[in-house]
Amino acid sequence: MSLEVYEQARKIGLRCVKTRAAEGLDPYLPALEDEKLKILKTQELPVTAIPLDRVTGTRTRGRTNSFAADFMPLLEPASEFAGKWTRLYEAQLEEGIREPILCVEYLGHFYVQEGNKRVSVLKYLKAPEIMAKVTRLIPENDHSPEMEAYFESLEAQAKTGASYLHFVTPGSWKRLDFVLGADDEPWSEKMREDVRSAWNRFSQIFLKLGGSQLQIPAGDAFLLFLEIYGLKDFDDIGNGELERQIRKVWADFSVWPEKPRATVETDTEEDRKSLLSRLYGEPRAAFIYRRDPETSAWTRHHEQGRAYLNREMPEVDTRAWFEVNTPEQEMAAMEEAVKKGYDVIFTTSPEMLRSSIRFGAAHPEIKMFNCSLNTLTGHIRTYFGRRYESQFLSGLIAGILTVSGHIGYLADYPIYGNIASLNAFALGALMTNPEARVYLDWSTTKESAGHIPRDTDLVFIAGIDFDPNVITSREFGLYDLREGKFVKVTYDLEYWGQFYTKMMQRIRNRRWYEEHGEAGQSVNYWWGVSNGMIDLEMTKVVPEQTRRLIGIVRENLRHGLRPFRDELRDQEGQIRCRQGETLSTEQLMDMDWLLSNIIGSIPGLDDFTDEATGVIRTHGISRVKESA
Repeated sequence: MSLEVYEQARKIGLRCVKTRAAEGLDPYLPALEDEKLKILKTQELPVTAIPLDRVTGTRTRGRTNSFAADFMPLLEPASEFAGKWTRLYEAQLEEGIREPILCVEYLGHFYVQEGNKRVSVLKYLKAPEIMAKVTRLIPENDHSPEMEAYFESLEAQAKTGASYLHFVTPGSWKRLDFVLGADDEPWSEKMREDVRSAWNRFSQIFLKLGGSQLQIPAGDAFLLFLEIYGLKDFDDIGNGELERQIRKVWADFSVWPEKPRATVETDTEEDRKSLLSRLYGEPRAAFIYRRDPETSAWTRHHEQGRAYLNREMPEVDTRAWFEVNTPEQEMAAMEEAVKKGYDVIFTTSPEMLRSSIRFGAAHPEIKMFNCSLNTLTGHIRTYFGRRYESQFLSGLIAGILTVSGHIGYLADYPIYGNIASLNAFALGALMTNPEARVYLDWSTTKESAGHIPRDTDLVFIAGIDFDPNVITSREFGLYDLREGKFVKVTYDLEYWGQFYTKMMQRIRNRRWYEEHGEAGQSVNYWWGVSNGMIDLEMTKVVPEQTRRLIGIVRENLRHGLRPFRDELRDQEGQIRCRQGETLSTEQLMDMDWLLSNIIGSIPGLDDFTDEATGVIRTHGISRVKESA
């Protein structure tokens, strides 16, 4: 019987050799001695269980040809080698292999010095771990992404005890801390136990489903899974349900290391009622808010959008949930909406993104929307306004009205799309006043940067009131300070009803299933002036001739004018857009640089308040999220 098992293992190994040879890859075990190592120091670790999926090869070349690259045996069944392998197999079935192997660890992978056959047997049996005495080889840090991720792991493992976790992307441990709410503090014993238990269950199912055939390492897949589902409910679900959840996010694993593809829709087209709606019935929409319309202009504007939808499509049933303030309340509200028969859910705050992704992954039959930008997941769709267009118009006005040439800009969050709005404002001011300078400060940092000078005669206050501790939205807009008091000049208008009505028409007409339907594909609706969703209101402070100019530019925006075109330079003088070129939508969404006439900078994550940090970790531009 044991010999038959060896022959099965050998067949797997021979297939591996054949496949890798056909692909031009080394079919045998890699040897660490083949690497050009620059070892700074070594560290002896106590005997511990190490994950078998990270046992990569051998320390030296001596035994490499006895095993395929997957550690399966290759020598003939009649060989002495085969006899030793089968006896180890029998020992494992009877009492377990107890003697630890000897190995070295290099950049998170293990290379065997003694115990190759033990590794081979346990890999054949799909065991998750093996006991090992490990010597860690610590290399010089050349600051490559791989090295940065490795040294982050060494530091993190000291405070978490999670030596079984291995990430290849810098910043992953901070992402894990954020998911767990650990705040960069040492893990408690309970957290260590909970994470280890969750990892053991996840990794076994991940490998069972074929995770070893994907490019994404198991640790990175585990982190991605936790970012969608969280850790809290692990103890409450069985392995069957856990496997179903893992299958639901398999498409996310499959596209790694590439980000899921994102389709950005900026244009709209007419939707007429389809005969199919009579067959399938009208959709029903739930709207979920973090605050109520009485205290939040943001909520009030979205409620006005729901009212517009009700007027335009009275046959569509809608309902609102207010004061939904925690992830638990968000999940409960969405569950209640589904139980009441609502098949479309709009979560109207960027802070609800994580819960929305989690719920969308668990309920693929529900059409999920979250009001945020540049979310790369296929489980929900996102929507936001192109505020940079209205702020470009405000910048044009500020450049005309300023006397000192000093214009203030109070920004809120460095999240996707907001840097484009800031630069658009500065670009508008530059176009109408080449001497104008925009002085940048932030309303959500722990301390003011102090960049705005005393002779500033106009200031733009930017913001979204999904954080009640930040300036209220009644104060957002462009202000004239020339008479020693704040006099409103312009403010943005957002007509969410345009978007809500258009989406419900598409869903009713079965257009939802025709567009962007591929698995793992993200859809971001980024609508603006041309869609009728964004506009600018001007007060009496704006002179009539300036109003006429803004009217002409607004009309051009409606017909496709793109402000970010021709030569544009950043603060360091680097050309960001060349003459005759136009920045793409993706470049605007991901923008992380400041225009040459802006005085100030984008702070690091640690400079923001605790409340702001939570928003930025989820929605912030990469430059800021990775700065901590």
